[in-house]
Amino acid sequence: MHSLNGGVILDTSKMNNIRWIKPGLACVEPGVKMSVFDKAARESGWELRMVPSTYRTATIGGFIGGGSGGIGSIT
Repeated sequence: MHSLNGGVILDTSKMNNIRWIKPGLACVEPGVKMSVFDKAARESGWELRMVPSTYRTATIGGFIGGGSGGIGSIT
């Protein structure tokens, strides 16, 4: 049996500002929740094209960092 030693946990949940949204582009901090971003994008006529099953709790950073293939991604 192997154990994991070392490593770093980086909490970016308080880095949750949407800097700007332009047509087809956005600059956001990694802790922005996908649902919050989608709401802001819709106010300017845009929306997320893919909505994961964790839409309300997932962050942009987590989604981009590897969480995009989670449970619910095949339904």
